[in-house]
Amino acid sequence: MSVFVWSRSFCCGLPSACAPLTLRFTLISKPPSVVGASSSAPDTGAKTILQVLTSVSGTGAIEVVPADPSLPMDPENRFPAGTVLHVWAKPEPGWDFMQWSGDLSGFDSPMELTLSGDLAITASFIQVPEVPEEFVWDPFLLKGLPPGSSLQTPDSFPKGGPYVLTTQTAGIGYGSVVRDPDQSTYTEGQLVNLTAVPDSGSSFVRWDGDFFMGFMDDFSDGNHTSNPYWSKSGTWSAADYEMTNTVLSSGAQSFYQMIDNTDFDLQFRYRLKSEGTATPQICALQLRDYTSDGHRVYLYFQEDLAWLRERTGTSPNYVYTTLVMNTAADSFEDTNYYAELITDGNHLEVWRYTIPLAPVQILTTDNATVFAGNVLAFLVWPNSMAAYDDIVYTTPAASSIIMDSD
Repeated sequence: MSVFVWSRSFCCGLPSACAPLTLRFTLISKPPSVVGASSSAPDTGAKTILQVLTSVSGTGAIEVVPADPSLPMDPENRFPAGTVLHVWAKPEPGWDFMQWSGDLSGFDSPMELTLSGDLAITASFIQVPEVPEEFVWDPFLLKGLPPGSSLQTPDSFPKGGPYVLTTQTAGIGYGSVVRDPDQSTYTEGQLVNLTAVPDSGSSFVRWDGDFFMGFMDDFSDGNHTSNPYWSKSGTWSAADYEMTNTVLSSGAQSFYQMIDNTDFDLQFRYRLKSEGTATPQICALQLRDYTSDGHRVYLYFQEDLAWLRERTGTSPNYVYTTLVMNTAADSFEDTNYYAELITDGNHLEVWRYTIPLAPVQILTTDNATVFAGNVLAFLVWPNSMAAYDDIVYTTPAASSIIMDSD
């Protein structure tokens, strides 16, 4: 409020009656106008600005992008409430995205969210072993060159084997396949005669499928450098007739085989070990194509769940997609589990059992991306300890005979 005083003298007719007259005026100031506000009611169209705070564990970055391409990105990730965002986890070379934590959970990237409040999210990245450049492979003989070796000719490489020969019958008829010699495994280059024998009332039609390659390893020799030769990263030992690792606080560890794994059947035993480990423990099977841009398929076993996930796209904009997850597939510590992974194009399925129980299908999906892989890797995540054994690998196109009814 402002007060102004105005004074002036005047006479009313008599000189003796002249006296000054003072008038007082009061001016009440008006408040400044508010943008977006009304004198009668507040403006409800104003947008609340929210922020997404990001942090990473490991080496990588988080990118927050509005789903609407007409909206600009903000370096501080500040957006109006209600904005739909795509959140990307972008690993650096040699690292892989694992999972979200904080106000965002899950294993996929990108994730879509709608802002309704301030958020704080963390992306966890782990260092993963890469296939060394000097590693040479032969898809038919399963030959591998040990890293650091001076051997240069394929004839000098350790050879795979022993090999498992699997036969099956198909069609509406019945019959069997006789093998000569009939052995559980065969050596490289060994000749095997197969004879189709139809049952009464059925007839042989044709052979189908391809003769396949495969290998098995139960580490009965106490090492991983005999046939088949396994390359490794991290600290592994087969001295106890199974492959087991020493716990590391950072970085995944793996032992791997260079082999085509586009479509295959893989059986193996795994066990999460309790000594010296921190939870949650995770062991995994990784299938990947190192000759392309890193398309990978993972099978994870954790203490309280199992899941299949794939990585597609190109670096650093990899897309991580959970194909299927089973939250009731516990892996109890110090328990031997026998698992089988079957892949056929887009179809993946996982079976598992413990002795003496029967196998149970725990995962299945028809949404995998068809890919050509050439690395089969068994992994253990940081702060985890696991044992692998009884590995049997075959391609799914085993020799088969088609039978028909007479």
